[in-house]
Amino acid sequence: MRRLMSQPDTQKFHVLARTSEDFEIFQVLEPSAFPSPVCCTSTPGFRHQLLRTLGQPDERDMASMLRYFEIIADVKNTGIPLTSAEWNCAIAFASKYVGTVTETEVEAALKLWREMEVDAGIKATNVTFNILFDVACKAGNFTLAEMIYREMESRGHYYNRYHYTSLIHFFGLKNETSGMRAAYREMVNAGEMIDTVVLNAMIGGLLRSGEEGPAEQLYERMKAATLEKETDGSNIPVRTVPSDRAITQALVMFAKIGRRSPSSRAALQGMTLLSPDLQTYRILVNHYGVKCGDLAKAAAFIDEMKFFKIPLHHAIFLALFKGFAHHGGYQRSAWSERRLTGIWNALLDAVDSGAAGLEIKTWLAMWALRAFARCSTRQRTLAVYDALKARWSLNEAEEQFMIDFLSNLVNK
Repeated sequence: MRRLMSQPDTQKFHVLARTSEDFEIFQVLEPSAFPSPVCCTSTPGFRHQLLRTLGQPDERDMASMLRYFEIIADVKNTGIPLTSAEWNCAIAFASKYVGTVTETEVEAALKLWREMEVDAGIKATNVTFNILFDVACKAGNFTLAEMIYREMESRGHYYNRYHYTSLIHFFGLKNETSGMRAAYREMVNAGEMIDTVVLNAMIGGLLRSGEEGPAEQLYERMKAATLEKETDGSNIPVRTVPSDRAITQALVMFAKIGRRSPSSRAALQGMTLLSPDLQTYRILVNHYGVKCGDLAKAAAFIDEMKFFKIPLHHAIFLALFKGFAHHGGYQRSAWSERRLTGIWNALLDAVDSGAAGLEIKTWLAMWALRAFARCSTRQRTLAVYDALKARWSLNEAEEQFMIDFLSNLVNK
């Protein structure tokens, strides 16, 4: 297969993808590796599967975004129409390849929406509106978000689990917990399944709004739901990250069955996962550790994360390093250099053992260095940089960025 990849003519290009799993190889190819135009040298089925695969990578970043939009441009330039699902994927990609959504991403999403409806003549679906609503919320443009939902309602689109969850998130960002609770009740009354994703949205909004008690009660409910099924903690399986699409499809199916047969709804809800996941602990550790500076409570949540056998992830280490950078560096602080060293050694051990979900990228490296610059000496910070450099996988531009960042940090 690697030999074929090195010579991407049309025939060999198609040999690469005989099954749906084979299409995943295209997620790592550079755009130049694709024969041009792809759309004219492939069947409709191949083209749609290729776009679906490139539009749903394991991680949305700049490289995967450019790869996807180059193929999209290839298709559009030859006059072949995109499906509504492909337009939706493009709108989502235009706003989700960055960590922080700004007005730039909002404008890109709105531009694609106009192109979809005005130029291509394809009407937005309820999925389109939910993507646009999510983008506006994450950019903090609540006025636009409300306008998008009103437009969706005026067109007669129905609400589904995506829309209710987005509404909970929307009201949480506005610190309107009454709106969150109303959206939650409407979701239940509509017959949708309540799962970990929904409860995470509720916990995040409640914590953001200062309602720590109700948020912790929801978390305890999630723990209890897990322990009810696992009477002995030793029987709790290692938590893996299943396909979000597969879970959503199952929950949508459960909701449809429950609406047709109300007597079965309780049993279906009982089959739905409510256990804490990585996102639950990201929310909790960021709130209590970074925002509140409560190291003891953050550490307690991490211990419970281990109890539920959720693998360590770089997001948890990132939150901890942020906590040390914000709250360490003064006498009698719980965020001491000794505790920071313990976290640092745990990170190195996990990375060196090849733990899944752990990768040293720029954000993690930056906050680790900030933490040591705050809590330790200049010499120790330089030693940490050397250890990070020996383990990261950054490109040339990112490495230069880290050199400049280190220089500014240690010379303050």
